[in-house]
This record gives sequence, structure tokens and C-alpha cells, in this order.
Amino acid sequence: MADRTPCDAETRLRASVPFDGGAGYKAAANVLGVPRKAVREWLGAYRPFGVDGLVAMGSAHASHPFEARVARA
Repeated sequence: MADRTPCDAETRLRASVPFDGGAGYKAAANVLGVPRKAVREWLGAYRPFGVDGLVAMGSAHASHPFEARVARA
């Protein structure tokens, strides 16, 4: 089994649980054992795009619905 990096899609998906509960990036980082800087970026993607945007992070071909892009702007 290959080692996963803290930025893999599965770890980002797990971050949605504390985010759904209203936790900030610091609390989520402590729960997940991931650097705060990374989780802060994840929360920035989660807020406007939800779980789909969070999991799609890092994908060169990720696209977001028009409504989500407008909401973020």
C-alpha cells in the first residue's frame, strides 16, 4: 500500500465532517493531523463550493458550476 500525502482527496473529504459541524481550520487540522496551512486552503474551497470543490482541489481539470463561481466572486 502506498503512503498517502496529507493532501489526498480522501483526507480532504474527511475534512468536510468538521467543516459541516462549524469547525474552523485550526480545529479541523488538529483532528486530522494535517498542517493548518493546508486545511485553511481547504476551508477556502469548501465554503463556496462545498464537498465537491474540496475533493476536486488539485485537479487540473476541475470545473465548478457557474452559480458557484458567481457566489465566490
